[in-house]
Amino acid sequence: MAEVSTGDKILGKIKEGVGKVTGDKDLKEEGKAVHKTEKDLEKVDKQHDKVAKQSEKVYENAAKGGVNDPSNVTVGEKLTGALKQGVGSLIGDKDMEKEGKAVSKAEEAHEKLEKQQDKLHDKQGDLAKHSTQAKLN
Repeated sequence: MAEVSTGDKILGKIKEGVGKVTGDKDLKEEGKAVHKTEKDLEKVDKQHDKVAKQSEKVYENAAKGGVNDPSNVTVGEKLTGALKQGVGSLIGDKDMEKEGKAVSKAEEAHEKLEKQQDKLHDKQGDLAKHSTQAKLN
């Protein structure tokens, strides 16, 4: 878990307090930035946990559809999934139909998961830059 160090928190409070007392708005905002960064890091950590849980679900659902690795659904697995879905629908076997659908859902969910992970990494990078800038000021 990413976090703001105790020293940075103390320095942030000092800057905020001194900024208030002296009327230095920039210094006050620098101090507040540390707390904002900490809150943002907590949000990112929560998002990271959510993405990890979604990843587990994707893999579980993929396995139900006969897919070992949803990050790389093979043509054969896609065909098998489509066949199961079609035959299941045709003969009224809901379980077989669901297994077939699980393959395409696993692939779609994995793509969505990758996009969320990319956004999460971008946010972490932005926060790291912001944190470094706050420390330098």
